[in-house]
Amino acid sequence: MKRQMSIEQKIERELQKINSDPKKPHKIRHLTPEEKKDFIDSLITDDEDWTEEDEIKYQRVMKRLQR
Repeated sequence: MKRQMSIEQKIERELQKINSDPKKPHKIRHLTPEEKKDFIDSLITDDEDWTEEDEIKYQRVMKRLQR
Protein backbone atom coordinates (compact mmCIF):
# COMPACT_ATOMS: atom_id res chain seq x y z
CA MET A 1 0.00 0.00 0.00
CA LYS A 2 1.44 3.32 -1.08
CA ARG A 3 1.05 6.34 1.13
CA GLN A 4 -0.61 9.37 -0.43
CA MET A 5 1.67 11.87 1.22
CA SER A 6 4.98 11.79 2.98
CA ILE A 7 5.19 11.94 6.75
CA GLU A 8 6.74 15.38 6.44
CA GLN A 9 3.77 16.67 4.41
CA LYS A 10 1.33 15.05 6.80
CA ILE A 11 2.91 16.76 9.81
CA GLU A 12 3.07 20.14 8.06
CA ARG A 13 -0.57 19.87 7.01
CA GLU A 14 -1.71 18.99 10.52
CA LEU A 15 0.27 21.87 12.01
CA GLN A 16 -1.22 24.31 9.50
CA LYS A 17 -4.73 23.09 10.26
CA ILE A 18 -4.20 23.66 13.96
CA ASN A 19 -2.57 27.06 13.54
CA SER A 20 -5.32 28.28 11.23
CA ASP A 21 -8.20 27.09 13.41
CA PRO A 22 -9.55 30.10 15.35
CA LYS A 23 -11.36 27.81 17.77
CA LYS A 24 -8.12 26.45 19.15
CA PRO A 25 -6.89 28.96 21.69
CA HIS A 26 -3.59 27.19 22.30
CA LYS A 27 -2.00 27.14 18.90
CA ILE A 28 1.02 24.96 18.43
CA ARG A 29 3.45 27.85 18.01
CA HIS A 30 2.85 28.65 21.69
CA LEU A 31 3.87 25.17 22.77
CA THR A 32 7.29 24.42 24.14
CA PRO A 33 9.60 22.36 21.90
CA GLU A 34 8.91 19.32 24.07
CA GLU A 35 5.14 19.78 23.76
CA LYS A 36 5.48 20.18 19.99
CA LYS A 37 7.45 16.96 19.82
CA ASP A 38 4.84 15.10 21.87
CA PHE A 39 2.08 16.48 19.68
CA ILE A 40 3.82 15.50 16.46
CA ASP A 41 4.61 12.08 17.88
CA SER A 42 0.91 11.62 18.51
CA LEU A 43 0.16 12.46 14.85
CA ILE A 44 2.49 9.83 13.47
CA THR A 45 2.49 6.99 15.97
CA ASP A 46 -0.41 5.34 14.17
CA ASP A 47 1.68 4.92 11.02
CA GLU A 48 2.77 1.30 10.91
CA ASP A 49 4.75 1.82 7.69
CA TRP A 50 7.26 4.00 9.50
CA THR A 51 10.73 3.67 7.95
CA GLU A 52 14.21 4.96 8.61
CA GLU A 53 13.71 7.47 5.79
CA ASP A 54 10.56 8.74 7.52
CA GLU A 55 12.54 9.11 10.72
CA ILE A 56 15.09 11.30 8.93
CA LYS A 57 12.33 13.49 7.49
CA TYR A 58 10.72 13.68 10.90
CA GLN A 59 13.99 14.86 12.44
CA ARG A 60 14.27 17.58 9.77
CA VAL A 61 10.79 18.85 10.58
CA MET A 62 11.60 18.87 14.28
CA LYS A 63 14.76 20.90 13.70
CA ARG A 64 12.80 23.42 11.65
CA LEU A 65 10.18 23.77 14.39
CA GLN A 66 12.81 24.52 17.00
CA ARG A 67 14.02 27.62 15.19
